[in-house]
Amino acid sequence: MTSKRDLGPILAIAGAAIAVIAVVAGFIVIGGPGDARDKRIDHHRLSVVAEVARTAICAYAIAGEAPATIADAYEITYGTTVLPDDDRCRGFSRDFSWSAPAAEYRKLDASRVEICQTFLRADSAPAQINDPLYPDVYYPEGPFGMRELAVARASAGRHCYEIKLAPPSATPG
Repeated sequence: MTSKRDLGPILAIAGAAIAVIAVVAGFIVIGGPGDARDKRIDHHRLSVVAEVARTAICAYAIAGEAPATIADAYEITYGTTVLPDDDRCRGFSRDFSWSAPAAEYRKLDASRVEICQTFLRADSAPAQINDPLYPDVYYPEGPFGMRELAVARASAGRHCYEIKLAPPSATPG
């Protein structure tokens, strides 16, 4: 006479094992919660670089020279009642409540500055033309509308962006 085996515990263990394998595979392919957190932080840090750059660009358009410090850039830009008619100043928020952004700023010459930031991750997709958090949003000029930010970061750590403050020269048509 044959006896019937109870397959319940075996099926439960097999199902649990498959679920664990699926979760681990998902973390390997997509990255875990820590990776998502690092992406968000790096995106915010890149947005700080963009905000500082945009402020320096607007200050340059007003004063005709690169501001010496971040504080000078904000003072010049907020000290005027009318922003210059420069396409690269578009989208500048006068409501931005400035409190010393965590970015390093250095004037290179009269029309160029360097803005540095520390990132948690390398980014092989050069600061993506598509926003990493909103992949359906397309920035034809680069992230946050700035071509200078569309540069790959080979490793985590400090990364600097050279920002040209003068508008690009008109090329003969």
